[in-house]
Amino acid sequence: MPVQQAFTSLLAFVIYLGASLAMLAAFTRLYLWVTPYDEVAEIRVGLMAPAFALSGAIIGYTFLILVAAHVQD
Repeated sequence: MPVQQAFTSLLAFVIYLGASLAMLAAFTRLYLWVTPYDEVAEIRVGLMAPAFALSGAIIGYTFLILVAAHVQD
């Protein structure tokens, strides 16, 4: 593999990684803003249900990003 092609592939990966992390952060912020209760405060108190709900939402959105990454023409 030529060096230029490897660099181009690495650059594409870094751009995709940065974009997907930014979208995940935006989704998490939006999810915490839209929910009617303060999940972060309830998690800090020690309640497990909000932690499971938040982590499930994040994992579900991550699967959408993963599927979008594997779509090929």
